Amino acid sequence: MYTVSELFGVFDQGLRKSASSRARNGRLHGDNRNQAERKKGKKKKAKYGLNALRHFCASLWIESNYDPKRVQTLMGHASIKQTYDTYGYLFELRKADVDALKQMQDRVLMV
Repeated sequence: MYTVSELFGVFDQGLRKSASSRARNGRLHGDNRNQAERKKGKKKKAKYGLNALRHFCASLWIESNYDPKRVQTLMGHASIKQTYDTYGYLFELRKADVDALKQMQDRVLMV
């Protein structure tokens, strides 16, 4: 499992050291971050971007039975068509689950 800082590239090394230890080493806050990577010329990249986070949130809202219009508002889509074009298959899966649950309920209650 990844932490939020690992997923989105927010690294807080250097924050854990006390001000006195940074002063003793003659370094300002954050100067010692990722020195090995800086030497190699590589920057650490986030595993997932903000767009992936948006899609993850939308799928969670749909799974939590949010109304499609509410998802549209939360995602900032201009029209419901844009929401359905992007996430319509998730709404269809939710409808299929509701139908299957209703069929099971009817069998149990012998309706």
